Amino acid sequence: MIAMKTFRLFLLLLGAFLVMDDVCAELIEARVTTTRDFGYVLGDVIHATLDVPIALDEQLDAESLPKPGLLNRWLELRRLWHESVGEVRRIHLEYQLFYIPLAVKTLTIPPMTLRRKTSQGDQQPIEVPAWPVTVAPIHGLAVMAEGGMRLLQPEDPPARPDHQQYLRNAGLALILALAAFAYWAHLRGFLTLGRQGRHYRAAYRGLRKLMRSPPTSDNLRSGFLLLHRAFEQTLGKPLFAEDLPRFFEQHPDYRSLRGEIESCFEASYLLFFGSSLPSESFDLARLSALALACLRLERQRS
Repeated sequence: MIAMKTFRLFLLLLGAFLVMDDVCAELIEARVTTTRDFGYVLGDVIHATLDVPIALDEQLDAESLPKPGLLNRWLELRRLWHESVGEVRRIHLEYQLFYIPLAVKTLTIPPMTLRRKTSQGDQQPIEVPAWPVTVAPIHGLAVMAEGGMRLLQPEDPPARPDHQQYLRNAGLALILALAAFAYWAHLRGFLTLGRQGRHYRAAYRGLRKLMRSPPTSDNLRSGFLLLHRAFEQTLGKPLFAEDLPRFFEQHPDYRSLRGEIESCFEASYLLFFGSSLPSESFDLARLSALALACLRLERQRS
């Protein structure tokens, strides 16, 4: 009787051992992969990947997957998604830290248990072990705790560029441009407002206008008349070739142009009173150049 009871107890223990061995054999552990396990600070996102072996005739129990939300006071599961890679179900997890240690500290991501369904309808557990990560302090608090130093400040905004030098350069360039324009206008006889003696200015302008017309003998006569009128207005009475010595005596500034003025009067005499035309070299362009030279002398005297 005792032997029978002992034999039955042995059978029960053997059966329990076989059942436990079968359960342990079915226990599956997933492989965890992270981008890194160290150097996290407040607000960082931890990316983790779980590779779960799933046969073709098996499927992952979606109800066993963790739900996004707060896991504890310092960790939140933001989102997760999964995909099939061959005979492996790959689960992507995104955690976010909400913890400020005073020194580097190791924290543990909580473990989880997943399940897979077999073709016979059985459910097998898949253990996802916990894994450690190190969290670093925010330096501002640690510095403040050591000797009352200032907290870590945000970076200063970039300095505004100094436009003063560019403005000075632009102003100087504008002044030089205005001075050059004024000098050009002075040479061209446009800045004679308020000055005495504008006779050659009118002659010069009239000659420039005649030069834009076809070169005819009438235009040449009109050009000589313009310049003669300017000489007469300068002298204050009619001026002929024989009166030129008296003109240069009363207006010595024009002696530098004496040769050209005498040539102008000789060409004018041939044009108006002679039997032939003046040389082709004494044309409207030469008359205009003489008028401009006299205009410059006129401005110097004003």
